[in-house]
Amino acid sequence: MKSTLAQVRWVLHFKFSFEFNSIRPEVKFIDQFGIDSLELVSMIVEFEHYFGVRIELEDIEEGKIMTVQDLMDYLDFKRGKKIGKNLYPKQILYPAYLGLKPVYPSKNLFRPPIV
Repeated sequence: MKSTLAQVRWVLHFKFSFEFNSIRPEVKFIDQFGIDSLELVSMIVEFEHYFGVRIELEDIEEGKIMTVQDLMDYLDFKRGKKIGKNLYPKQILYPAYLGLKPVYPSKNLFRPPIV
C-alpha cells in the first residue's frame, strides 16, 4: 500500500516535472510552484485519472484545494480513507528480508495494468 503523499509526489514529479524534494504537504500550488489556473486544471485531470475519483471544479474555485495537504485530504476523503493518516506508508515497497532489490518509481508503478 503506497501512501497518498508518495502517490501525489510521483504524479507531480514525473508528470509535471516538479522537483521531488520540493513536494511537501505545506507547499501551495499557485504561490510556491508558480502554476496558473490552466496548469492547475490539467493537474486536477491527471489526479482524477490516476486516483479514479472525481474532483469538483467548485471545490477548486472555492479554494478548498490550495496546498498539497489539501489535495491529499480531498483525495483520501473521496477514496474513503481517514484524512491525514496516509502521509507515510507502513511498509517499504518490498521487504528487505526477501532479498529483493528496491523498486524505484517508473511511469507505470502506481497505475493499474491496462487489460
